[in-house]
Amino acid sequence: MNKPSRAKSPASLFCFALLLTPFASVAAQADEPLPERGYYDQRLREGSRALENGEADRAVAELRLACFGYLSEPRQLTPCLAKLALAQSAASKAGSDVGRTVDRLQQLEERFQTVSQGALPIDRQQQQQRQPHRFYTQKSQM
Repeated sequence: MNKPSRAKSPASLFCFALLLTPFASVAAQADEPLPERGYYDQRLREGSRALENGEADRAVAELRLACFGYLSEPRQLTPCLAKLALAQSAASKAGSDVGRTVDRLQQLEERFQTVSQGALPIDRQQQQQRQPHRFYTQKSQM
């Protein structure tokens, strides 16, 4: 039985992907590349570089290829999809493209707990720098 899908606004989808951004760069660097993944690792590096340089359309193309190569590896697919969602948003792709990518991220979390089980490691200091509002709210409630 399928769950009813909730309508997601492009803004909420973008915010979800944005929250995963700090995790994406750290996790992408955490694992050693396997020899058979070399092509997809290169696509991930090129896509990340293109995104950093403001070449969103190129980043989308490279990151789609990279994500395809990680389909059987949820821990590597998660940060790749997070970057793809950001690139799609930056490229002003239709909200449905970003929405589908974020849906895939949510499915990975539901099925494999890739985010909650540490597929996206980040130290507390980096997390605080990237999400200061969370720490402010937590401290003010103490």
